[in-house]
Amino acid sequence: MRRDDAIRTIIAHRDHAVIVATDQAAFDLMRIDPNPLNYVSIGAMGIASSHALGLALGLPERRVMVFDGDVSLLMNLASLVTIAAAAPRNLIHFLFENGCYEANGSHPLPNAAAIDFQAIAKGAGLPYWTQVAGAAHLVVPYSLTNNDARFIRQALATADDFYRYLCDSFDLLYREGATQPKMMSVGLHMRLAGHPERAMALERFLDHVAAHERVWVTRRVDIANHWRKVHPPR
Repeated sequence: MRRDDAIRTIIAHRDHAVIVATDQAAFDLMRIDPNPLNYVSIGAMGIASSHALGLALGLPERRVMVFDGDVSLLMNLASLVTIAAAAPRNLIHFLFENGCYEANGSHPLPNAAAIDFQAIAKGAGLPYWTQVAGAAHLVVPYSLTNNDARFIRQALATADDFYRYLCDSFDLLYREGATQPKMMSVGLHMRLAGHPERAMALERFLDHVAAHERVWVTRRVDIANHWRKVHPPR
C-alpha cells in the first residue's frame, strides 16, 4: 500500500486525534487532511516519536498518533525504550517503510530488507499486534533481564545476587511508577529457580513486593488480556 493511501485510511478514523508527522509523511498529511490538530515537524531528523511521546503524556485524555518513516525511526531508536517505559495508553505509532531517506534525495537505506522493526520494538519492551494466518496476534515481549537464566550465563552466582538484583529492579520501577505505570517481568524455570537456595531468594523477593501498595503480581496471560482490552487491534 502507498503511504498516502495508508494515511487516507487512518484519517478516516482519526476523530479528534493529534497527529505528529515528519518530513514527507508530513507533506502527505497536510495535503490529505489540513487540520489544526496536525503537528508537523519538517526536518526534525527523526524526533517525531519523541515529540509524540511528550504530547501523549501531556494530553492523556487525547489520542496521539505519530507517522514515522523507517530511516527517521532509525535516527532515534532510543525513543522506543522511553516509550516502552512510559507506556502511554493514548499513543499509536505508525511506521511507513519505504527503504530510503526520502527527504534527503531518496538515498537508499542500507540492508533495508533485513531490518525487522517488530523485533526492535519487541526488544524495547513494547507489546505489539501482528498477523498470523490472517488473524490478529498479540506479542508480549519476554526479557532475559530479570530472569533466573542469568545463573546459566554466570551473571548471577548466589541466591543473594538474585534477590538483590530483583529488588533493585523493582524498587526503581516502583519509584518511577508513582507517575507512570511500570511492568516488571520475572522469568523463572523450575530447573533453575526451583533449587532450594534460589527458591528462598524468590520467596524473600515476593515478601519485599508484598510490603508495597498498588502492585499487581500476575501472569503474562493476564497482562495479555489487559492489553487486548485496553489496546485492541486496529
